[in-house]
Amino acid sequence: MDRKKFIKTSMLAISGFYFLQSDLFRAAERRTTTIKETVDAPIIIIGSGYGGAVSALRLCEAGKK
Repeated sequence: MDRKKFIKTSMLAISGFYFLQSDLFRAAERRTTTIKETVDAPIIIIGSGYGGAVSALRLCEAGKK
């Protein structure tokens, strides 16, 4: 094995061990916890353009304050 191949292989192994020890896999897991508490708070729309008007319309149709 030549020097370049040895360095490349060892760096690959070290990076593999680093990612196995990190929280990368835990962050990628599917979370099954659901929030069962509903918060009823007024909604404020910032903006007076078309997007704000459509957002206000849809939220009013959904019964939000």
